[in-house]
Amino acid sequence: MARTDSVRRRFYRFFQHVDLGGAMTAPVVADLLGLHGKAWVLAMDRQLGVGKTSINILMISVIRNGMGVPLIVCIRRRPPN
Repeated sequence: MARTDSVRRRFYRFFQHVDLGGAMTAPVVADLLGLHGKAWVLAMDRQLGVGKTSINILMISVIRNGMGVPLIVCIRRRPPN
C-alpha cells in the first residue's frame, strides 16, 4: 500500500504542473478502458449541480459498464443561460 501511495503522489505532483488537454487525454483514457476498435456510447452534460450551486461545465463522457468516464471537461467562466 505504501508503494501505491508513493506512485499516486508522484502522479499528483506531475499533473500539478502539466496540462495535457482533452485532445491528448481522451485517447489515453480510451486506451486504458480498452475501447479501441469498439463502439462508444457518449454522453454530454453542460451543467453540473453541486448542492444548491450550479457550475457551468461542458463534459463529454464515454459510458463504460453503466458509468460515465469523462473524456473532455471544459469549465466555463460565464454563468449558465
